[in-house]
Amino acid sequence: MSELLIAKLKKLLPSCLTTTEPSIDWRGIESEFPELVRPLQKTLQDPQWHAEGDVWTHTQMTVDALTRLPAWRSLDEEARIRLFLAALLHDVGKPATSRVEDGRVVSPKHAAIGAQDARVFLWERLGLNTDPSLIRFREEVAALVRRHSTPLHLLERPDPLRRVVEFSMLDVNEELATLCEADVRGRRGDALDVSLENIEIFRLFAEENGVLNQAFPFASKRSAFGYFSERLDHPAEILYDDSWGEVVVLSGLPASGKDEYARRRLPELPVVSLDDWRKRLKIGWTEDQNAVAEAAHKEAVEYLRQKTPFVWNATFLRKDFRQAAVRLCVNYGARVRIVWLEASLEELRRRNSKREEPVADSAYDKLARRMEPPTCLEADEFEIAENNLKP
Repeated sequence: MSELLIAKLKKLLPSCLTTTEPSIDWRGIESEFPELVRPLQKTLQDPQWHAEGDVWTHTQMTVDALTRLPAWRSLDEEARIRLFLAALLHDVGKPATSRVEDGRVVSPKHAAIGAQDARVFLWERLGLNTDPSLIRFREEVAALVRRHSTPLHLLERPDPLRRVVEFSMLDVNEELATLCEADVRGRRGDALDVSLENIEIFRLFAEENGVLNQAFPFASKRSAFGYFSERLDHPAEILYDDSWGEVVVLSGLPASGKDEYARRRLPELPVVSLDDWRKRLKIGWTEDQNAVAEAAHKEAVEYLRQKTPFVWNATFLRKDFRQAAVRLCVNYGARVRIVWLEASLEELRRRNSKREEPVADSAYDKLARRMEPPTCLEADEFEIAENNLKP
């Protein structure tokens, strides 16, 4: 637990969100965050699994169940706040995804959408941005929201070992199990006993593989990346490092400081910049970007062929875009370091207004909802930059 992080959270968050005791200020939450609560109140659920009614009622029951679990009360203060927020936000994706099919209420992909909604809420509304420790904390909450039902279905999924090992690197499997248990106990419906049994199986499986309360002890970061990029079949295998050098992939919203980071921190390296290619090709942000991406790709390939380390500077907001670039570098024998840069919405707009070709302010709302910050699973090295660069 970081005392400094706790101090930062308590300074940023209203007291109703930093509960570490089984007493919840629901009136304060509803008053402070009506934009969060009202959509949940209006969203009904399937009575077979959620006889308690709307999503907000279920959310209150889940948070209440969480704070009464011995597993939650035994955690340190940082973990209790993290799980409290994850429980509060675990179903925020349901208003956007719920619909009636064949007389039943379903919410497909609500966990994935909910993780995005939770990230935006924590980033924009609560100010968990810019500072690396706050960003890591925020992404841990989003990861819990994204996977909150995983313990219920672990053994039904392909390669369950990979799933528990992955989450051990992003957060703690015991916390995930505790959140899932609270979710199950915070409802009225069928199969309660079966669900609790599945959660216990998840705990036992994670414990047997040494990842219930700690990250998997990979032989090296290179081996970890080899496993998560599916070049190794088992996490205990070792990947030999025969790379010739490093490519630094910069990722972040427009005006997040990527250009300044490259100039100040990596002045000796050539830069493949999508912004530069837009200028050369005279293609604006709102126009088709295929020619820009193709030109940058060709430039990157030339550096890779020459075994020349370089900086790849693009927004790379989505994981699939980053994966394509990382895979290219790996195929040419390079190591990859991803650097994520971030700032508050206000700071981004301030910086953007000073750019030669600013992005429309309205675009930030859409981009923020699409952003998937990178994780340590995606490259040999991962860094969240201290973002005090103010162009």
